[in-house]
Amino acid sequence: MLLNATAIPNAFDLIFTHDFRSTATTGGFAGAAVWATIRFGIARGVFSNKADHCSAPIAHAQPRPKAL
Repeated sequence: MLLNATAIPNAFDLIFTHDFRSTATTGGFAGAAVWATIRFGIARGVFSNKADHCSAPIAHAQPRPKAL
């Protein structure tokens, strides 16, 4: 950053100029919507069939009745 110290004010100017435009807001909203869709879709797929819950070994690990 020290080598390009003269470009720092211009960089901040570009950030604040382009940050509050409607295209930036639309892109941020669209990106967040896609992220949420993927996250909740994967979570629903994992939790709907209990493939990763490790509950099958618990169900099959019932103790045998003791012989008299």
